[in-house]
Amino acid sequence: MKTAFLTCQFRFDPIPLFGPTVLWASLFTSALLTLSGCNVSGEITPNPASNSSGGPSATPSEATTTDPEGDSENLEVDPTSSNVLSGNTSNGVVAADDGLISAQGIGPAQLGMTVGSLKQVLGEGVEFNFQSPFLTDFDAIAVQQDDQTLFYLLYLAGDPLEDGDVIQGILTTNPRYQTEAGVGVGTPIQTAEVAYGNATLSHNTDNESREYVRFEQHPATNISFTTQPVILAADADLPPFAGTYTSPVIQYNETEEYRADASVQAVLLVCLAVSCSQGQE
Repeated sequence: MKTAFLTCQFRFDPIPLFGPTVLWASLFTSALLTLSGCNVSGEITPNPASNSSGGPSATPSEATTTDPEGDSENLEVDPTSSNVLSGNTSNGVVAADDGLISAQGIGPAQLGMTVGSLKQVLGEGVEFNFQSPFLTDFDAIAVQQDDQTLFYLLYLAGDPLEDGDVIQGILTTNPRYQTEAGVGVGTPIQTAEVAYGNATLSHNTDNESREYVRFEQHPATNISFTTQPVILAADADLPPFAGTYTSPVIQYNETEEYRADASVQAVLLVCLAVSCSQGQE
């Protein structure tokens, strides 16, 4: 279990965090500054205006009209860089209805639970494979079933998660996982706007210029939607932005104009709150 703590300066109350937290804070802050301007918080706070019954919403069938296979090369993980963890499962299988993205987690993977607990929940037939490299400064455990990646558990590069470690970051490129409003990977931005209001796309040159989209009634402050493939082949370049930006490009750039084919490419959850650093009871 990682037990070293530092103080996060992104909110008024100090938050105890694991290990070299500068990198975790960088990922969290980059996503949230892009996601919601200066409203940065480590707490899990769903937007009360966003629910399955309030206002018009996109159904799961409407939300996945974009064929995610069009970017399958970018979303695939190189199996040669993965190593299966030993003793990773117990009896049971992934429940078919564990497909919800919420402020607490993605499907059965919940922020603050331990890796070992997740293995017990998922059961046999699910592999936990190291994926390195993954993102800049971050590696991941790819949680896979039937040759399909369900989601990734993020960790600081070179500091792999063990069974007793709690989960602080989860990312999925799998369209089976959706919010209550039916928004997930492959959902057109235009469809997501029906559920969550007007979209604003943005990118920050200090965050590898990765592009995110936020909405007027964003489902939760710790949920980030990216509009570009997160996982690329080693020799691939990041594709063009989904948004249309004015020139010249500055450090932080945002727009409400975007291509008609723009869609969600990945969903990221990060938690630096006390509940995540100490784990669930």
